[in-house]
Amino acid sequence: MDNKVLDNANKLINYNLNNYLYYRSMKSWTDRNGWKGFSNLLNKQAMYALKDSEIIEDYLRQLGYKVSFEKMDKINSDIEDLQDVIKSVVETEKELCKKYDKIVLKAREENNIEIEIFFKGLLANQTKVVSYIEPLELRMKRMGKKSNGLFIINSSLAKL
Repeated sequence: MDNKVLDNANKLINYNLNNYLYYRSMKSWTDRNGWKGFSNLLNKQAMYALKDSEIIEDYLRQLGYKVSFEKMDKINSDIEDLQDVIKSVVETEKELCKKYDKIVLKAREENNIEIEIFFKGLLANQTKVVSYIEPLELRMKRMGKKSNGLFIINSSLAKL
């Protein structure tokens, strides 16, 4: 088996760990600005990123792959408003879908059904996340930055 698939999976672990910190940074901003519902959403996304990195790490170790960790990127915390936060989440989650899809396609090319199926499962979960968050971003764009609707969304997110 070509190790490129597993190398990409290892990069995905590091990407998810970096996302964990990125989401925690945005959660901190929402906490400071009184957006508890959005904070709740970001906390969940952070925990999913951490959990996915652990799942992939365990899987790679079971395959005998030597997992390596990279130095984390500096977290950009130049957040101005909630639209920035949700836009960043959507972009990050879509990028994650692309990375999962790349691994699935490469595994399929190599006829490695086990790895393909494993990452298809993660991709399916990731697609559900995007299908939930992307319409949220659209709703927020339509409302504008100073809308009472943001408070309604905030209270609904607090119940997640």
